[in-house]
Amino acid sequence: MLDSFLKKLSQWSLVAAIALLFPSQLAQAAPANTAPKNLTQLLSELETAANNEDMATVRAVYSPELTTTSGLDVAALTQKLEQLWNTYDQLDYQVELENWEKQGETLVAETVTRIRGLRNAQGREVFLEATLRSRQTIREGQIVTQDMLSEQSKVYIGENAPRVKVNAPSQVQAGENFNFDVIVQEPIGDDILMGTALEEEVTIQSYLTPRNLNLEILPAGGIYRLGEAPTTPGQRWLSAIIIRDNGMTLVSQRVNIVSNTATLSNSKQD
Repeated sequence: MLDSFLKKLSQWSLVAAIALLFPSQLAQAAPANTAPKNLTQLLSELETAANNEDMATVRAVYSPELTTTSGLDVAALTQKLEQLWNTYDQLDYQVELENWEKQGETLVAETVTRIRGLRNAQGREVFLEATLRSRQTIREGQIVTQDMLSEQSKVYIGENAPRVKVNAPSQVQAGENFNFDVIVQEPIGDDILMGTALEEEVTIQSYLTPRNLNLEILPAGGIYRLGEAPTTPGQRWLSAIIIRDNGMTLVSQRVNIVSNTATLSNSKQD
């Protein structure tokens, strides 16, 4: 049974793909309560379409020339969204507009999206929770670009799935060391924990390719890793799995790798 679950771990990146549906910091952003009606209406329509599995409306929101930092076009995005709909019996999307900015004829919006999902797999309950922050530009009523700024998802499988706390940055400088800790928050008793963690580049292939994982015994109540960011800017996936008797937990988090110049620029803006 474990092998069958592991073969489906492309679900981690599947969760990430849904993040591209929804719009973390603008230079001179206005608060959400001042947003124009056309922006709030667009986000409301997109949220409703996702909850109702209305693909026609979802497609209409996006420009055919959509560009994203993850390399997904409209076709790949909607394919992964449809796969998510088919995977979970129940899905709930909540979108909160954090701030917005007008740049000429273009609107730039940031949102926080919270996703909850539930399904049954081989007699086990599978619960998904994800929190996504992203920035999108909107022109002529369509989303034309999308940047994912932070993202974390957890998938709990089975009645005894470990509840975990994740300590990992959403952004680090190129070449910087960082911690990736996945800590079990409940007593484990006599249970034996097993698991592993991996890091990989965010590419369109990583959205579509399942992972092969080598599990190890975890004597310290979780996973504790020290990573080193690449020397060039980009994005990385941090993923982990923790297994105990009658339960397993999958974790995925995106880390943005920025240059020192970009970090200094952001600091000056703050």
